[in-house]
Amino acid sequence: MEASGDDALVERAVQFYFINRTVWSGRVVYDPARRSRLYFSNPGGWSRIERKLAHLRDCSEKLRRVRITCLPFERCLRGLRPDDFVYADPPYYRDSLDAPTSKLYEGHFAIEQHELLRDLLADTPAKVMVSYDDRPEVRELYRGSGWRIIPLAWKYCGRYAKSNRDRAAGRKERKVTGRELLIVSYDPPAAEA
Repeated sequence: MEASGDDALVERAVQFYFINRTVWSGRVVYDPARRSRLYFSNPGGWSRIERKLAHLRDCSEKLRRVRITCLPFERCLRGLRPDDFVYADPPYYRDSLDAPTSKLYEGHFAIEQHELLRDLLADTPAKVMVSYDDRPEVRELYRGSGWRIIPLAWKYCGRYAKSNRDRAAGRKERKVTGRELLIVSYDPPAAEA
């Protein structure tokens, strides 16, 4: 018997959570034409389900007063107040420039949408944090007007920069470095040492 109503939503949420926790790097893209994007790394880790459920309870408690929306960003940004916090994670800017077969996301922005998002975020009284790919176009887009641009870099756990030629020559694998920007409209607290 197929679930319906709230039961169907809970079932979909559990399925997504399972895939997110067991797919390599947590990337959830299911498209049979792009199977390499859905690689299960550790489905056996689900033998300790009680830990997973405790984690979900902790997340639920932290999100109790959070409003999560799935609407066009223009609607989400209406009526914000100074005590609101907005975290925006728009599609990578590079997706707006790439050929359709190279895009990372199904839904990407036209260049004008990146500009509109910036303008709407600049006009809101809320505290704003935006994450973006580190590109000169993004740095230029958010230059000035009170924005702080914070570059971030990290090593991906599941991706290596190793070609077939490197592998054949016995060269050691190098982890790929990820680079993004956090763009904020406020002075974030200093990081603790």
